[in-house]
Amino acid sequence: MGVRSLGNDPSSFKYKFGRSGTEAVSPEPFSASGGSKFTLGGFTYHLFHTSGAFSVDGGTGTVDYFLLGGGGGGSCAGGGSGGCRSSFPNHPAPLRGSSVSLGPGPYAITIGAGGDGSGQGGGSSQSLGTAGGHSNIAFPTAIRVEGGGYGAFLGDGGNGGSGGGSSYGSPGTGGSADTPPQPGQRGFGGGNGGNGPLYMGGGGGGLSQAGNPGQASPNPGQGGSGAAYPEIPGPGVYPLLPSPVQSAIGGTAWRDALGPTGLIGGGGGGGDNISGSNGGGGGGGNGGGSSTVGSNAVTNTGSGGGGGGNDSVMRESGDGSDGLCIIRYS
Repeated sequence: MGVRSLGNDPSSFKYKFGRSGTEAVSPEPFSASGGSKFTLGGFTYHLFHTSGAFSVDGGTGTVDYFLLGGGGGGSCAGGGSGGCRSSFPNHPAPLRGSSVSLGPGPYAITIGAGGDGSGQGGGSSQSLGTAGGHSNIAFPTAIRVEGGGYGAFLGDGGNGGSGGGSSYGSPGTGGSADTPPQPGQRGFGGGNGGNGPLYMGGGGGGLSQAGNPGQASPNPGQGGSGAAYPEIPGPGVYPLLPSPVQSAIGGTAWRDALGPTGLIGGGGGGGDNISGSNGGGGGGGNGGGSSTVGSNAVTNTGSGGGGGGNDSVMRESGDGSDGLCIIRYS
């Protein structure tokens, strides 16, 4: 009986592993799911506006991330924006995180909720908003950022990712921007209350600017500006999101707040007994006046709520907005 050649036999060692027996097998391609997935500028994005999980379904790969905490609620003063940590190129170099190498598995994502603005109350009793919630990505080394500090009436603003503003009173100091144990959080402090004879709120801190202090009436402090992230331009990202997500993030107001530069994370504007001040660019709520309430921050911008107006009655204040998480890879 002759000997049968195995050179082209599919069951042969050479067929499975290459003719030399040493050729490399191609690695499994990187694939992932979770959130709203789309492609922009040569990158694949996963945007999370609510808590969920980023799942690596196959292969290993390197990803970059953007994580933003929830904004603080206003009182007479504006709330601060949530803190931000990112490995995107525009994040300040001393604070910028590193890209993360991931293998298969789910990685839980927590989106911090925006804080509540204070309700209507007496014109001479202390009133505080509530702080925003922290956001987290459960990578092998977890990434966490703090929520924004609350705005205050007759007291200090709250500490947080960015500080909340204070209003006229004692001691009336704006909150500080905390740095968590893990470095890399971006945020600025809140503005102090005014020193005039009437109650005025300082602005909440934003991602790139401290909240402005209140001045002599009618000049409450403006909210600190948010920071620009060209990787997430509003007009570029918004059309790529599914319709239910577009509605959930507040429609075109989210697109317009970010604008072409990706401006996000503004502090809330301070309120006064005459007219309120503007919130910081990137989604901060505006302050209220003698008969107007503070406005809510733009949804999913991690911005602070606007302070309520105050005369004989403290008007309702604006809510901070929920945070955001974006993961992208080439």
